[in-house]
Order: sequence, then C-alpha cells, then structure tokens
Amino acid sequence: MRGSHAIFDFYQAEQAKLEHTDRLKASLEKVFSEATFVIEKDMYHQFEPHGVTASLISKNCQLSIHTWPEHHSFTVDFYSSLDKLEMLKFCEIIKTEFSAQEYDMRIIRSESELGLATTHKKDMELYTDENGTVS
Repeated sequence: MRGSHAIFDFYQAEQAKLEHTDRLKASLEKVFSEATFVIEKDMYHQFEPHGVTASLISKNCQLSIHTWPEHHSFTVDFYSSLDKLEMLKFCEIIKTEFSAQEYDMRIIRSESELGLATTHKKDMELYTDENGTVS
C-alpha cells in the first residue's frame, strides 16, 4: 500500500467511549463508515478496570488505537492510502466521533514527501553476500 503514516493523539475526549470494547467498537465502526472504509478484520483487547487497545484493517488503511479513559485521551497509529488533506479530514471524523477537544497529528511518512519509495532488488544486493546474508 502506498500512502502516508501518521500518529494522532487526542485529548479531552468522551471517557465513556474509551473505557470498554463495545462502545469503542461502535464508535470506530461509525468512523470507518463515514470515511467509506470497510473493516475487513478487527481485534480488541480490554484492559481492567478500563481501557482498550484495538487494531482495524481495511483495503484503504490500517489503524491501531490505545485508550486512556482515565485521562480522557487516546492515540491512533494510522497508515493509509490517503493524502495529507484526506488524512486531516479523517482525523476530524475521529475527533468529532469521540468529542475530543484537542489533538496532535504527526505525519511520520508521506509518499509525496518520499518521492519514489520502492526498494529495488539491485539495491538489496549491495548489502548481501554470495549466500544472501545481509551485512
């Protein structure tokens, strides 16, 4: 998948949506639906007494989230085929769904910033010996 990788940190969010798997799952399904992404796989882990870590995969993106309901905050690690403007819109969808008052967005990698972001076999051969061992 070509695209961008970003991390979103959300603050002052609605605590009830961050505490338990069922509420978080319902909210993330709304976010994906509004972004016109279809969830193909998802996984949730409930922490005690509260807090959730989840991963969702679609053809358009991969999203991981970890919540800290006691601090009304959560972090989203997001990799997608979206450009920066579309990614910002996606971030706003999340912010609205979780009633977050603030967020930070960090673009880790963007296809447009990297230019051609492919590794060629020829390049890999520079770092391997005749047995294929990487050095």
